Amino acid sequence: MKKNDIIPLEFIVAIPQKYRIGKRPLSLLLNWGEMTFSRYCAGDIPSKQYSDVLKQIHNDPDFYLALLEKNKNNLKSLKAYEKSKKATIELLNQKTTIRQHGYYVTESGANYLVNGTNEIIDIDAILAGGEGYTVEFKKSADKSLPSEICAFANASGGRIFIGVSDNGKVVGTDTSNAARSRVQNTINQIEPRLVADIAVYNKIIVITVPEGKNKPYACAKGFYLRFGPNSQKLERDSILEFFKDEGHIRYDEITREDLPLSENFNEKAYKRFLHAANISEVLEKERLLLNLKCAAFVDGRYCFTNAGALFFRINDEDAEFRHAGIVCALYKGTDKAYVIDAKEFNADIVSNINDAITFLKRHLNISFKIEGLRRKNILELPEGALREAVVNAACHRDYFEKGARVMVEIFDDRVDISNPGGVCKGITAENFGKLSMTRNSLLAGMFYRIDFIEQMGTGITKMRNAVKEANMSEPEFNLHDFFKVTFLRGSNAFDSDNFESGGVNGGYGGVNGGVNGGDGGINGGNHKLIIGLITAEPGVTASSMSKRANIPLRTVERTLSELKESGAIKRIGSSKTGHWEIIE
Repeated sequence: MKKNDIIPLEFIVAIPQKYRIGKRPLSLLLNWGEMTFSRYCAGDIPSKQYSDVLKQIHNDPDFYLALLEKNKNNLKSLKAYEKSKKATIELLNQKTTIRQHGYYVTESGANYLVNGTNEIIDIDAILAGGEGYTVEFKKSADKSLPSEICAFANASGGRIFIGVSDNGKVVGTDTSNAARSRVQNTINQIEPRLVADIAVYNKIIVITVPEGKNKPYACAKGFYLRFGPNSQKLERDSILEFFKDEGHIRYDEITREDLPLSENFNEKAYKRFLHAANISEVLEKERLLLNLKCAAFVDGRYCFTNAGALFFRINDEDAEFRHAGIVCALYKGTDKAYVIDAKEFNADIVSNINDAITFLKRHLNISFKIEGLRRKNILELPEGALREAVVNAACHRDYFEKGARVMVEIFDDRVDISNPGGVCKGITAENFGKLSMTRNSLLAGMFYRIDFIEQMGTGITKMRNAVKEANMSEPEFNLHDFFKVTFLRGSNAFDSDNFESGGVNGGYGGVNGGVNGGDGGINGGNHKLIIGLITAEPGVTASSMSKRANIPLRTVERTLSELKESGAIKRIGSSKTGHWEIIE
């Protein structure tokens, strides 16, 4: 290699000849400028990034074939695509060596086959066990072979034994080089390209099909999937579901032609986002939303994508987006038998998250920590951990599931925050919290812009660290059909001597009969009760305080007057739109 490991000129020039494609078509295939590759052939030195792509193309026909299939629509003629594909497949066939694999018989008479990936296949056990989810018997390589291979690749992989009847009896088949070449040609029909192992034992051809890395796979007859011992063709709805499950259809990226940008646009949410993301309002709205992939231009008009609708559309009265809201509930006890308070938030996604956090702060206990002459409010559970959990639920939930919503639930002993969909495919109990994957990449990018999440996938770690720093029990995680994080209440840290007593008991309805603990700096039960209510919600009205505390409105008004005269509180703004402020 040359200086800085840049691909040599002779390798660059060899690529078009190797894959029988012109210089300009190759540039288009790579999404480069039409003359870029020609300049490199003339002696211009490519960047390290472009050089690495060219090196991989030069060295790996499989990589090139994948690029050719992915970007074939960039080419100006179908003939150029077909010519290059044919040349690439010929290269791959030359590279594939179809060989008689090793097999041996043990002293006990057991038959084993060692295939091309050095797997040991127990022939006798498989023949005796019969067909199943990962095993298929075929008397011959008939017309159904492509669909069987396709079904295994779309499922968990498996083996096809050609020369064996349905009842496991060896009937034998042609195992000549020509027969094995025909099997290889059948494998080559699968799209995208699939590499499967062909081995021979006695008069049986054994095809080992791996679970595909680029699902879904298709043959000329369509898409097939393994269900138990059978391979079934997928119909339209099943194909869509399969694509969704494999992450090839993302809810947030879907264009909604039925939702024009001109209708129900939420200007307040849009301006709030621009401010939070530090984006100037100079660029016209439509161009900016297109750039954010929150809008699309279809048939002469702008319309939302699902991500755009979740962030910037007024959805309160729209049943289509009701499932995208957040439901918050407060229960008496440790089960769901008795609901004390419940709220359903169906505004834009950012408002829903903020409202859910407000609900938690209103109903969880608050204590006071004295720092010098100032008092600091301490929420029973770390607000940062709770916010991470709510944002995570809204960002990563399965929005295709319209029968369930994000739930924020407060019990006497815990807080549960759950969302439909479980963790993303590829996340296991072992790599949970270490590997970052997202179901809704576009939503995650939008949250990242406004500092709601970090792209490095540190949310789980931040939750754990926050409760650890507060000397609380580590949150519990459920990773299955519903992802759920549980925060345990009643930690020792909250009751320790580092805190002033007098925190609001949010167990039942936000304030259960007043403020617990010592004097809290102000004498009198009603005084402490009103202070607690204001601490939980500065904008609370006198009427609301009366209902929550179950005391007469005149008593609330008299208590507020006494607190104002003593300098403990003051009113900011009007009686309708203002709020209370506690004098520290």
